[in-house]
Amino acid sequence: MLKVTSLYQNSKFMFNYLKIKIMKIKCLLFSACLLSFNSLVFAQTDLTSKIINPSFEDNVDDVATGWDYEGGCDAYVWHTINTDGDDTKTGNNICGLWNATFGDVAISQTITGLTNGTYKVTADLMGSSNAASSRLTTQRIFGNNCSVLFGTESDYSAETVSVLKSKLGEKVTYAGHTVTESDAGPLLKCEVICEVTDGTLSLGVKTNGSDSQYAFSFPNLTAGDGWGWFKVDNFTLTLNPTTAIKNVISKKDIKILVNNGFITVEGTDSYEILDLSGRLVSNKTQLNRGIYLVKANSQTKKIVVK
Repeated sequence: MLKVTSLYQNSKFMFNYLKIKIMKIKCLLFSACLLSFNSLVFAQTDLTSKIINPSFEDNVDDVATGWDYEGGCDAYVWHTINTDGDDTKTGNNICGLWNATFGDVAISQTITGLTNGTYKVTADLMGSSNAASSRLTTQRIFGNNCSVLFGTESDYSAETVSVLKSKLGEKVTYAGHTVTESDAGPLLKCEVICEVTDGTLSLGVKTNGSDSQYAFSFPNLTAGDGWGWFKVDNFTLTLNPTTAIKNVISKKDIKILVNNGFITVEGTDSYEILDLSGRLVSNKTQLNRGIYLVKANSQTKKIVVK
């Protein structure tokens, strides 16, 4: 009787031990799948290659390839791609505009065919100084209707900010940089977050000067000319990772049922099932354990088949 009891206890112990081991293996597999899913979501967000000539390395001593100059570049004395930047520049060349007076200026390009979502545009900007004198007006990097001004909030008058917001329809932020004495640089990073709702993004650099058609007020200008001039380099474009998450896992609730390896969606006969590699899986097939993406009614949701 003692041997039978001992055998039973040993068997029960082994059963529990194996059960725990299986649970641990399941957890490890689930974690591995989740890591793969996260890699899928967060990978390949850098879209700088969509920008033509982002660091102005093409067409030195001429106008910037791929970029449009508002009002035409010949209106400005200094407008060609050149090497006139300190060691904060990227590559050999920079872009810039200088003139005795400025009106309303933009150097920009438009990108189409983008996924709708939230994007980050960055560029290195000097905006700006000249012989120890401030030329700071409204030098700013922009993406669609969002812009980031070079200086701190206190550098700009209420009238200027009001014009940008109410008349030009811009959502304004501040890079927080201080104007330096050297006109060679440094070029300092400015970052703006913007939305794409129709697959199209216009990005670039803007400035306004004393000849602007708008009622700007520039409180920090000092004697001289060239108010509003700038140098710019190294544009980048990144899809915000949170956008990728929203595109893959919708916050809207859709009722998905999992039963014995089969996935069904209530309320619609039209839905797709994909594995984490993006391959389409038949909704009539009994699925192996793992993580799947279910698309239904313009929504996408992650589902675990146990």
